[in-house]
Amino acid sequence: MHYRNKVLKYLISALLLFFVLSINAQKKPAMQKFTVADTALIRAYIEKGAGFASENNDSALYYAEIGQNAAQQINNEALLARAFFLKAKIYYFIANYSAAQFYQYKSLVVAEKTKDKRLMSKSFNLAGAICFSIGNFEEALKQYNNRLIISAALKDTNAILQAYFNISLVYNAIGEYKKSVEVNYKARDLAEKTKDTINLMAVYEGLGMSYFLLDETKNSLSFLNKAFAFASIKKQEYEQGGILIDMGNVYQRMYDNPRAISYYNKAIEITIKNGDKRRQATAKANKAKSLMELKNYKQALDLCNEAIKINIEINYAKGISDAFANKSECFYEMKNYLEAEKFAIQARDVAIKIKAPKEEYNCYSLLNKIYEAQNNKEKAFLNYKKFINLRDSIDNNGEVKTISGIEFGYEKDKAARAARFAEEENESELKKQKLIGNIIFLAGAFMMLLLVFILIVYAQTQKANRKINEQNKIIEQKSESILNSINYSKNIQQAILTPDEEIKKILPDSFVLYKPKDIVSGDFYFIESVTSNGAPISAVALADCTGHGVPGALMSLMGYNILKQSLKQKEINGPGDALDYLNKELHSFLRQNQKEEHVLDGMDIAFCAIEYQKRQVVFSGANNPLWILSKNKNLCDANGNKIAINSKNEENYLYEVKATKQPIGFTENPKPFTTHVINLEKGDLLYLFTDGFADQFGGPKGKKYKYKQLSELILSSANLNLSEQKTIFENSFENWKGELEQIDDVSIVGIRI
Repeated sequence: MHYRNKVLKYLISALLLFFVLSINAQKKPAMQKFTVADTALIRAYIEKGAGFASENNDSALYYAEIGQNAAQQINNEALLARAFFLKAKIYYFIANYSAAQFYQYKSLVVAEKTKDKRLMSKSFNLAGAICFSIGNFEEALKQYNNRLIISAALKDTNAILQAYFNISLVYNAIGEYKKSVEVNYKARDLAEKTKDTINLMAVYEGLGMSYFLLDETKNSLSFLNKAFAFASIKKQEYEQGGILIDMGNVYQRMYDNPRAISYYNKAIEITIKNGDKRRQATAKANKAKSLMELKNYKQALDLCNEAIKINIEINYAKGISDAFANKSECFYEMKNYLEAEKFAIQARDVAIKIKAPKEEYNCYSLLNKIYEAQNNKEKAFLNYKKFINLRDSIDNNGEVKTISGIEFGYEKDKAARAARFAEEENESELKKQKLIGNIIFLAGAFMMLLLVFILIVYAQTQKANRKINEQNKIIEQKSESILNSINYSKNIQQAILTPDEEIKKILPDSFVLYKPKDIVSGDFYFIESVTSNGAPISAVALADCTGHGVPGALMSLMGYNILKQSLKQKEINGPGDALDYLNKELHSFLRQNQKEEHVLDGMDIAFCAIEYQKRQVVFSGANNPLWILSKNKNLCDANGNKIAINSKNEENYLYEVKATKQPIGFTENPKPFTTHVINLEKGDLLYLFTDGFADQFGGPKGKKYKYKQLSELILSSANLNLSEQKTIFENSFENWKGELEQIDDVSIVGIRI
């Protein structure tokens, strides 16, 4: 009976291994299975991604992908809309506007379907920002007005203020300065009433920009200084970059170009730090204009080219037009009229395409100057006419007095508006009291109906719960059976790995760090003692099989056994031959040479043969290298070829012996694995590792650990004994991972010669 149970366990383990392999488990955490019970966890992933959105794009996208895939698995449209919105926001921050538009639209469609008005409001706002960034001002205005309407319905004061500010930006961009000032004063009153300092900062910046466009530099600087003070107090670095550009523009208008350049330099520094490419390009283009005024044409041209390159990269049409115009003007001042004409025409064509009359007007003025300098009267006159026609249509001189009086008008009406607000609030209070009475009556009636409904549902629920409990018992029994089988598989895998006491005999001064992601592992280590020509050889290999968990474990069993067989083959003369043999046998075992469907899995591996008496290591690798830590600053192989230095410190050098760039397993054009022979010195250290340690996400910003940090860790712990090193590596990994999930199997072998 005992024998039959043992056979049954083996059969269950084998069937489970093949079943999990057949569904091709993935390494990406985003592809793990989620259920409705994980709703809170999925929401947490999306919120964590949102926290990284503006500062760490890799981590933000990592969590957004998890959120999207998980929401789709459990068919939760509310969470899916938020995941789409997060991805749109991330792509907007990295200036990938086409991708941002794609995910913004998907977010809006799902938000409308689920009637999530707050997310719709955010989505309209992001759509406006994207359209503004690519110069589509008409569509930007439409989207910001959509947000204003939905924010008013929600009584969301913060969103209303943001919509006002963004609408004012669009009006400034299309030359509607009067409308911009009016919108900003509406926003200012609301922000002051609600004591909203963040949005008051934005309003002050908007007023500063509007007064600048009206050529009222004193008022402009007053509001911009207020805006910058708020931005500094609230540590709003992203906004500081834009305000610094605005202040530089004012001083440029005042012909104080050295001061303007100092503000542009600060703006460039802060926008590079924040990854704000659009403002970075604007600051460089504007700085170029000040340099032109100071007759520093070469540096001005360089900055224009940088601005054009960035604007083309982020597809910011208005910025492209402005930068081309600046470059044209620079060539004009250098009397290179042909180049000046070429770039002025390019600037004009972009301005026409995006319907930017102010930019188009500037281009005709510039072309008129260029053709006059070339004595081309006909073209000069033609562009002069176009310049005059546009000037008449956008000339604001007749409106300046009216606009300048807007602030006085708003101040004068402030008391009247306050009284009207108080009256409206009193009326609202009376209506509210009446409404409360009605609600109490209706609530009582509703509670009676609800009580009857609850009693009916309770009876039905009790019946359903009994059925669910029966099903849960079946699921628990099956889960326990599966888990027992996987745990039994772990025992099988552990049985083939070299025991610790035997490792100490074969490798007297060494450590093995082995941390499976799941119960069983796709990594395996192979440590055997063999004899060659009467000399003892320590054969050491560390492999990373495709996948982790059960599929990886199955592959590791095959790899280990084939590798062990290779040591018994007479034709095997070193690690390179052993890997060729492993590759050939695995191809045959998995039927990878057949034309029909075959398994494409395999492994990466590093294989060393160490002869302690000669202090010599023979190495071959499939994708995985060998690292050697030595005090020798000129380490060479047996043929005299220098080995590449990975990194170093004052005492030690970390060398990397390259692996052959192909895996063990399916490869279309396989080549023999290269063997390296290296003579070592006493005290030198060898390190073999898989990619799990370096690929682990963690740290303060949720980024990968990476090989550079691993090399620094090895160098910093070089003087410790190997058991201490193992502890250092384990602690470093756990501290970096923190609360995040381990994404892969982790293995490192360290050996001292």
